[in-house]
Amino acid sequence: RGMAMATLTETSQFHIYHTGPFTVIGFDGRDLNSPETGEQIRENLLELIDDSRCQILVVDMREVDIIGSWILGLFAALRARGVCVELYHPMPEIRRILQTTHLDQMLHVRGLCAG
Repeated sequence: RGMAMATLTETSQFHIYHTGPFTVIGFDGRDLNSPETGEQIRENLLELIDDSRCQILVVDMREVDIIGSWILGLFAALRARGVCVELYHPMPEIRRILQTTHLDQMLHVRGLCAG
């Protein structure tokens, strides 16, 4: 039947724009540095990926200017599970972090948000 189009849904941690094998989420400038919210995001995102049978996860990083190591670990773990992770519009500082950690070679990083 193809991909199911979801209406815009929002958890307290992220927006869900589309679900299915091709899932699109966005953080809308939320603080991704806090380990306390990290566990909630991890649980909700893993549940979303399992429920939607996600194969490609597109993450809109627009307006996210700080991230914690936990989110990088989560993206790497998703990639290890076979989910293709695409990060769109990271701020220049986040792009530098991805390059320094070599995650830009594991994840697809597209578009640069002007800082």
